[in-house]
Amino acid sequence: MATKTKTAFEISAEGYLKNLKQFAASRTNQGQSFKTQELKTFSLQLPVVIKGGEAFRAKRIVGLTNEILFAGDSQKKVRTYFASDLTNQGTVNSLYAESRGGALFSKASCVALYDTESLKVASIEKLASLLRLEQSEIFFVIVTGEKANKLLDALDGQFLNVTLSELRGEQLGKWAVKEIERLGHKGGIETLALDCLIQSFGEDATRLSSELGKLTLLVSQSSLIKRADVENLLLQRPDSNTFALVEGMAEKDLKKTLKINSSLTAQGMHPLQVLALLSKSLRSLSAQTSPSGTKLHSDISNPWILKNIPKSRRLFSKIDLANSLSLTAKLDSDIKGSKRTPEELLEDLVVKIASR
Repeated sequence: MATKTKTAFEISAEGYLKNLKQFAASRTNQGQSFKTQELKTFSLQLPVVIKGGEAFRAKRIVGLTNEILFAGDSQKKVRTYFASDLTNQGTVNSLYAESRGGALFSKASCVALYDTESLKVASIEKLASLLRLEQSEIFFVIVTGEKANKLLDALDGQFLNVTLSELRGEQLGKWAVKEIERLGHKGGIETLALDCLIQSFGEDATRLSSELGKLTLLVSQSSLIKRADVENLLLQRPDSNTFALVEGMAEKDLKKTLKINSSLTAQGMHPLQVLALLSKSLRSLSAQTSPSGTKLHSDISNPWILKNIPKSRRLFSKIDLANSLSLTAKLDSDIKGSKRTPEELLEDLVVKIASR
């Protein structure tokens, strides 16, 4: 009869870090093994597993774990091993000896294991026995995806499962505010600015983290990050600018259209590059009016383009799109033989479309 796998002890990422800080603060004997501490309710004697979620968030938790456990010791670094490293029995044996305090100059440390779902069966048994040790000089953190993981099966629920909350809607907004604070920005961010970011980049926490980092460098540390700051940041991105240019023309906002068009060429984009992106966006919008069941080329049914110009679908009529496509096709021909500069011709085009 098959043995039922035990359920792992679960805790949120926030709860895990809070308890870990309490544990570190109460530890009086720095040389004592982690797993012999009186913290049974927190289950710190078990290896920690971070499963799913964005990779950068998991990596950050690993880093914070190391910082908390070894506060004041800047020489302590997280040691990282991947499945390809763990197929070497010598590596596993070395970790085993170190865990038991038998390695030369052995000291307590934090080890992160990645890609363990790719481990071969031969490597799993030895590694599982290492992770089950009740007294160990190594604090293990396993970072894994949502795929089946035979190493976790072998541990039979004997691990602390740290769960990463899904960042959507209100939770994403709260996370963004904390992310700005973590980056040292004290002025906060207004709701309109945050909405503008999410509209431009979607609910992709990895991408949003990168853009929030840029904003904290552009805006004074004590100042509120406003929508205008986000829009200025977007003006520095050629791909976002092209989508914004389409939106500006769709809205018949001539001032906005001219400003974005000038920004694109000022960044070094050749008018033919801008024209190609405009043409692709307009053809993608036009394809949305095709009869259902019509097989479309991937070049004009790109969901990424449509996701970034949602307003334009409503603001461009079928006739508008046909006329705009006709103008872009004509410009592609004219630009190569005209005595006027490509920049002038491109400006004429966007003005005609925005002034329709």
